[in-house]
Amino acid sequence: MFHMSKQPIPVLLDGDPGHDDAMAWMLAAASPALKILSVTSCSGNQTIEKTTYNALRVMALLGINAPMAMGGTPMLGKEMPVPAVHGASGLDGAAALFAAHPELKSRVERISLMGGGIAHGNWTPAAEFNILVDPEAADMVYRSGVPIVMAGLDVTEKAMLMPSDFDRIRAVGGKVSTVIADLLEFFFQFHKSLGYPGCTIHDAVAVAYLYAPELFTGTDMYVAVETGGRYTRGATIGDVHNLWGKAPNAHVLTGVDREGFADLFVEAVSHWKED
Repeated sequence: MFHMSKQPIPVLLDGDPGHDDAMAWMLAAASPALKILSVTSCSGNQTIEKTTYNALRVMALLGINAPMAMGGTPMLGKEMPVPAVHGASGLDGAAALFAAHPELKSRVERISLMGGGIAHGNWTPAAEFNILVDPEAADMVYRSGVPIVMAGLDVTEKAMLMPSDFDRIRAVGGKVSTVIADLLEFFFQFHKSLGYPGCTIHDAVAVAYLYAPELFTGTDMYVAVETGGRYTRGATIGDVHNLWGKAPNAHVLTGVDREGFADLFVEAVSHWKED
């Protein structure tokens, strides 16, 4: 199912590993359609020190041979580590890049990101965690003029891997498939406690879209980020009915072929089958 264009898509991976980040980077590393030029870490799931350390661990596991840089902390707010979700170890690049080098915007074809939610939030009623951690940076990205593919909660909560998928991944064999299956089973304990039938692999959706867009449905709209608001800080406001009359700045993903999404993971871990 991996798609191969004439030239691989050059990508910069930015994340806060994080179980779902590790899954996303695994998909990217396995795909011949993508060429990882560099990796950056940001704070989020854990402190910047821990996410950077975990980023290096994931890169070593997957054999990602690319320059790596440690990012920073939120522009205005405080770090918000969540050990209850990702464990005590805690296994923004674009905003900082544009702030320092605005001339580079024209050289970025698109930003495929996991963040936000048009219908609802997950950390507050209005805000999704990634955007809530640093809404000022997110606001800068959404107003940058660079085309955005938004993989928010509207689609990522549908992009689940089920326990039967964990078994398929483990059955491939090899070190990577074993580690990924172990991570999924740990991650599932948190989801199971909330009543989910499987794991939502949020960040991997942003990567999967780049080489399997046919698995997803979505719509173009203008999206704004709320940086103030007593109850709505970090919310991503989608102008669903075009009441603002502004040109769309994001392609908002809303649907996914869940079975096809799961197949990507089985195929990806097969890349390291002999390891």
